[in-house]
Amino acid sequence: MKSPTKALIKRVVPGSLLREARLRLKGKKHYCPVCRKKVYRFQGLSEQYFEQWMKYRYIHSIFNSETLNVTAYSCPGCGASDRDRLYAIYLAGYLEHKETRFLEIAPSKPLARYIRSFPGVRYRSADLLMPEADDAVDITNMSIYPDESFDFVLCSHVLEHIEDDAKALREIHRVLSPGGRGILMSPVYLGIDKDYELKGPMTEPERWHHYGQDDHVRIYSKPGFMGKMRSAGFQIEEITMEKYGRQLFDRCGIHEGSVLYVVSKKQ
Repeated sequence: MKSPTKALIKRVVPGSLLREARLRLKGKKHYCPVCRKKVYRFQGLSEQYFEQWMKYRYIHSIFNSETLNVTAYSCPGCGASDRDRLYAIYLAGYLEHKETRFLEIAPSKPLARYIRSFPGVRYRSADLLMPEADDAVDITNMSIYPDESFDFVLCSHVLEHIEDDAKALREIHRVLSPGGRGILMSPVYLGIDKDYELKGPMTEPERWHHYGQDDHVRIYSKPGFMGKMRSAGFQIEEITMEKYGRQLFDRCGIHEGSVLYVVSKKQ
């Protein structure tokens, strides 16, 4: 019996993209930098997303999403997503032999284990609803943390859920130490020039139709996302495949168009 995932992907993914992915993955041993294990292949994005996008006629193309590998999304061993693997590649060089007060907002379980494995890291996780988080915190009001409490803040795919994302960004900037760094990531769509955000209440089907997920409140454009980070006081470094090379990206299942936004706070 054919996999429903493969059938859905064939209906949605351009044939040229599938052929390119197969050529790159065929016969190779891949590696997940999060669990530090070799894998035969990475798993594609869950069929449930394709079903919902087709059901509610999602109006944007997922192939305009800047950092997303549809055909090699998750690690079959630890479950780390492609963006988790990209973060791990960067953090391997940053955290080694370094004392770091680290805050992860809306923690990823496999990535949290990876970060905690560095002996110099003093790790905390924060989320308003996740029971596994160390602290129950509203990202727009992190008053339990004094100013300059952390040397590194990781906030991945959270801001698109937050109504007042500007306030959340200011809070992240506040708790970051001078000279500190962070990774700030959200779904960024390259097919739009400004953030796509509809005002007023929306039903769950409407959110799937306009935003591609039932709990998102906007879609970021690249200029919009970068502009909001700069308005909060951050300096931004864009890290692309050019830094690490195609071979490493392919081995770790990271799409060639992926961009890592590393922010810093002035000293």
